[in-house]
Amino acid sequence: METVACILCGSTGGTARVIPSTGACNADVKDETFTLITCPCGFTYLNPRPTREEIKAYYPSEYYPPAELSSRTKVDRVFKRLSKVMKKGIREEFYGYPGTSRSWVARLLRRIALYPEYWHLRFAGRDILPFKGQGRLLDVGCGPGRLLQELRGQGWDVYGVDFSPVAVSRAQSVGLNVKEGDLLTAGFESNYFDVVNFSHSLEHVFDPVATLQEARRILKPGGRVLLFLPNAGSAEAALFGDWWVAWDPPRHLFHFDRRSSARLLELAGFQAVKTTTSTSKSSFLGSADCYFQYVAKSQRKHGSVLRHVAGVGCLVLGHLGYGGELKAMAEKPS
Repeated sequence: METVACILCGSTGGTARVIPSTGACNADVKDETFTLITCPCGFTYLNPRPTREEIKAYYPSEYYPPAELSSRTKVDRVFKRLSKVMKKGIREEFYGYPGTSRSWVARLLRRIALYPEYWHLRFAGRDILPFKGQGRLLDVGCGPGRLLQELRGQGWDVYGVDFSPVAVSRAQSVGLNVKEGDLLTAGFESNYFDVVNFSHSLEHVFDPVATLQEARRILKPGGRVLLFLPNAGSAEAALFGDWWVAWDPPRHLFHFDRRSSARLLELAGFQAVKTTTSTSKSSFLGSADCYFQYVAKSQRKHGSVLRHVAGVGCLVLGHLGYGGELKAMAEKPS
């Protein structure tokens, strides 16, 4: 184990909080406790933490969500195809994606027809990634590349990097340009990408400041960095306390809220553009299951009632800025 200082202010002081780990909340970590330090500047991080070599023991060979399996009826498949057509139109009309040339009248009518669904997606927290520049995108911590495959199908020129050799092999097997390792050793060209995406990966890296500075180097002037992070300032983190699943020690080394994420981006040389929180209920329900098992000593899992209540509650909290996931977008100065 190693002891570290706060990456935002350099302080070594703060308030300690011991977090339990269980096999249910954190696969492969059982009957261990870890300490979170909340710095006087307000930032929370794991300290002490495993070294770069020790942390490997806490990751399974396949550290990414399994692919969702679903069986659809013929009617479901028809509506799925209709949804894809509508989303394609929304991407082109509202998010700058390249598409077929149309007259201004046709485009106006199309925008009017798609406008209700556009706002429905935004209200539901399912915003679409705006197209940027030539559409060259890097996904840091891309796993087996499911997001990259989806974005490639939408017209993006996609690249990825991931520490898992299993994930990298799977991504490369479907023709994706993915490197094994981390961003600091990947060696991408300067001023190369339009977008660099961190989807629940930045909290895992040992030096987020240096990693974002590298992202800044490889971005074109005006290019965007996107951060998707567990929100330590969320209502669910406060509600579930030690049993919030997104603490995930010792794999999650840092815990960001809106203020600390903005400070981090500033230290890395970015200009903050927009910060929001998600309306997703997944971490809320996972935390509820953990609470039932280890605090209430019950084997029950969340049911449909809690799922629907959580759906409404997380939707409201997400729009108020207290959702379980933090979404930050910033730009490299031109």
